[in-house]
Amino acid sequence: MSSFRLAALLRLRAMQEDDALAGLGRAQHGLAQAAATTVASREALRSVGAVPSGSAAIFLAGAASRAALAVAVGDSLTLQQTAGHDVEASRAAWQAARARSRAVSRLEDKHVEEQRVDLARREQAEADELTSARWRGTESPDE
Repeated sequence: MSSFRLAALLRLRAMQEDDALAGLGRAQHGLAQAAATTVASREALRSVGAVPSGSAAIFLAGAASRAALAVAVGDSLTLQQTAGHDVEASRAAWQAARARSRAVSRLEDKHVEEQRVDLARREQAEADELTSARWRGTESPDE
């Protein structure tokens, strides 16, 4: 039986698929971290409460603090959206790598099936030859 000529390509495609899947995992982890940061930023903004009353300096400091927290929430939302886009891109890359790997895998399956059919055909031809030889009475005692 002949070996599958594209075996090295199949191994390469499998490694590329594994790498793409690992990249998808990293992107999903980054998205989870960005979501956790967004939740923490929002909670920090909620927990600040009302702007303290008092002198103008205290009031302005409290307002600046709330504004900074609001900017942090906005930044974390932007990071979360970016992480979501990264997940989508990583998923597309993994799906493309998976499709390439599956294409070569299907070729290997077809090759294995062709070899199986060829072996069965040869075995059947040998069996037919033995049967024919016995029928004609020309079978040698060695066989």
